[in-house]
Amino acid sequence: MSLAESKQLTDETGAPSATVERFIRALGARDLKATLATYASDAIWDVHVPGGDGYQQGPDEIADLLIPFYISREGFEVAQYRMVEREGTVALQCELHWRDKKDGAPCVSHQSHFFEVQDGHIQRHWLYCSGVRVYEYGR
Repeated sequence: MSLAESKQLTDETGAPSATVERFIRALGARDLKATLATYASDAIWDVHVPGGDGYQQGPDEIADLLIPFYISREGFEVAQYRMVEREGTVALQCELHWRDKKDGAPCVSHQSHFFEVQDGHIQRHWLYCSGVRVYEYGR
C-alpha cells in the first residue's frame, strides 16, 4: 500500500498498528520531530544492516540513525508498505526510494521492521535490511 492509499487507521484506535502508521507517515514526510514523537523516551532500536549492527536508545540516539538513513536522503519516499499486527507487535515491510548522493541514480531498499508498542509509543524497534540497490541511468 502507498502512503496516499492508506486511510484505514487513525490515532483514535489506540491499536499498536496506529502508532506504526503514524511512524511510517511521519518518516515518509521526512518529519524528524513527528517520527521521534512515536517513540517512548526510553525506546530501543536494534538495527541490522549490511556493514554492521547497531543499538540505539532514546530519542537523541534514534535521531542519529533516522537522519542519515532516511530523513536527509535526497528524494526519500516510502513507495509502498504493509503491516501485520499480532498481540502488541507490529511487522512492517516497506520499499523505500531515494536518489544516490554521488550521482543521483535511483536507489531502492526493501526493509523489514518489527515494533513492540505500549501506551501508543514504540518501546522496541528492530530493523533488518539486506542492502540497497542503486540503479544506473539508461537501464
